Amino acid sequence: MKCLRIRNIDQGAIMKLNKILKNAFLVVFACLALSACASSMTSNQAVAFVIAVTMCFLSMMTGVELIQGSFHGWAPEWLTETVSQLSMMSNFNEISKGAIDFGNFLYFFSLITMGLLINSLIIEIKKA
Repeated sequence: MKCLRIRNIDQGAIMKLNKILKNAFLVVFACLALSACASSMTSNQAVAFVIAVTMCFLSMMTGVELIQGSFHGWAPEWLTETVSQLSMMSNFNEISKGAIDFGNFLYFFSLITMGLLINSLIIEIKKA
């Protein structure tokens, strides 16, 4: 059996893809933490799924220019900027550019931590 050798591989593209995939795990873990929080709020699985998808969708899409454009007519500028900064998509795009900013990493870490803490708090309240 011959081993195929691939020549002229662009190592930079592979490294960038590897970095993007590693950073995508931050988004996945944040969505899982939000989903676990939504699941602990209700005992119905269908309702928990709808809540989780809604929470993840809103958290991702608030940074998209199309959504932000709908706020420009009636919301103050500071509110649209704050909503944009709280988006998972804008933080993921900043990390994916190559420079890992501590603020973006802290955003994902705090979102995951808060989701899991709220999840455990809701479970403890329901136990009592």
